[in-house]
Amino acid sequence: MKHFTPILLLVTLFLAAWQPVVLLPASADAAQGAPALEEQITEIHEASAAWDEAFNAGDLAQLLALYADDAVDMPPGMPALEGIDAIAGDLQYVLETFDAHHETSIVDVKIGGDLALERASYTMELIPKAGGDTINEVGNIWSCDRRLATSGRFYG
Repeated sequence: MKHFTPILLLVTLFLAAWQPVVLLPASADAAQGAPALEEQITEIHEASAAWDEAFNAGDLAQLLALYADDAVDMPPGMPALEGIDAIAGDLQYVLETFDAHHETSIVDVKIGGDLALERASYTMELIPKAGGDTINEVGNIWSCDRRLATSGRFYG
């Protein structure tokens, strides 16, 4: 990807609890030298696909490359995972314990200034490597990503 390192800061929220976010118009992005809006949205879609691909391949290193050091992940039914080390521990556990498949379907992407907001749904299948019942999860994702001035790329 040319301009982004994909971040998918997964923030699972119920739609009824979401508060509207005011985003800057696309023209403000262009004035700051950001890529065209359509290109940014395409790259967010590519970032999401890269997360699914790395997760499904069990590639922890590639997954962690998609997060900023201070990212926060909010898996359903768990406390928030704050920072790359907490996220790494959770992902490592999942990948070592399960044969996993994750599929994200993006519903909408909004870009404003240095922020990207992605709304998506997902399905995930976790098959215990030690045997047992398969876990099927279906949910929603809110991903809020920020572009760092030092790299010009988005991170969680």
